[in-house]
Formats: sequence, structure tokens, C-alpha cells
Amino acid sequence: PLAVVGLVRRPTGVAGYVAGVAVAALPVVWAFQYLGGALPQWGGRYTLPSCLLLVVVGVAALPDLERVTRALLVGLAALVTASGMAWTADRGHEVADWFEEVGTRPEDVLIARNGFLVREGGAAGADRRWLVAVGEEDLRAAVQLVADAGLRTFATVDEDPTAPPGLGDARLTGTSRAPFLGEDLYLHAYALDQRGSANMRSSVTAPR
Repeated sequence: PLAVVGLVRRPTGVAGYVAGVAVAALPVVWAFQYLGGALPQWGGRYTLPSCLLLVVVGVAALPDLERVTRALLVGLAALVTASGMAWTADRGHEVADWFEEVGTRPEDVLIARNGFLVREGGAAGADRRWLVAVGEEDLRAAVQLVADAGLRTFATVDEDPTAPPGLGDARLTGTSRAPFLGEDLYLHAYALDQRGSANMRSSVTAPR
């Protein structure tokens, strides 16, 4: 709400320059922010500097407004902030609960197929052994690490309900669904034996 004030008041002088910089940056951000493969950038993080600059301009313009209008705008801004804090807290608890539930699984290692999943858990996932394997070659190398460490069970955390193929002598023991923030994730559990570990060592090459 305060950023909108910074726009509609048509600031001049230094405030006008600041507002101009904020607005001029937006088309550049909108043109380039969706390039690449990192989905978190879609949350509008690159527009935050423009928003903050416009908020500063809007706050500077508040004394020129009527008292009732000022109170309404500040109250609305506080409501928006409180809503964001409540959403963040709810999402944080939901993520922590998911990682704590997954942390009770019996497998020695969990292998995430999404490169961003593990960092979402933060401290909630710190008590488990995690590996990240986005590509198929990465996955085979991760399975080899499990075998080389003398561990015998692992589970892949995947968006695909079909168990990952091509895991050598690793034996699929089951699949379960674990919804995460409204999206279905599937845990495919595997077991390795001594013979399978030897075969993996002889057939898998770690990615460069």
C-alpha cells in the first residue's frame, strides 16, 4: 500500500529520482527474471528493491495526506505484513513437520531428486543422511556412495510415482506417497546386498 502511495503522489526532486529508478528497473526484471532453471526466482524477489524504494517514497509522502488516510494506509500495510508473517510461519511448520515425519523412516539414506528440496528443511532435516541426485547418472553415483559407505538401504524422494529405473542390483522394496506443500512426492525404498554392492562398484562411474 505504501509503495502505491509512492507512485500516485507523483514525487519530484530526489523522491522523483528514486521513484524513477525503481520503476525503470521493473521492465528489465520482468524481461530477464524467468530465464534459467531456478524456480525460486519466480517469487518476485528481484522486484523487492523497487518495492522498497517506492515504500520509502510513499512514507515520505504520508505527512501530506489527511490523518484518516494516513491511518488507513499504515493499517493496511501492517495487515499485509502480518499476513505474510502468518503465511511464512504456517509454511515453515508444515515443512518442518514433513521433514520430521520423513526422518522417522528406516532407510539409511534418503536421495532427493529435486536439488532444492533438502535446503527447504534446514535444521529439520539435519538428523538424516541426505544425498541429492537430479540426473540419472547422479542417481547411480549416489547409490554407489551408499554401497561404498557400507549402508544397505536407501529411498529416493521423487515427484514421479514410478520407481527410478536402472539402479543395478538395488532391490525395490516399496513405494509410499508423502505430500509436500500440496505437491505429491513419492518415496521409493530400495535395499542393497553384498553382491549388489560389488556389482555397483564395478559398473557405476561417478559423474565428472
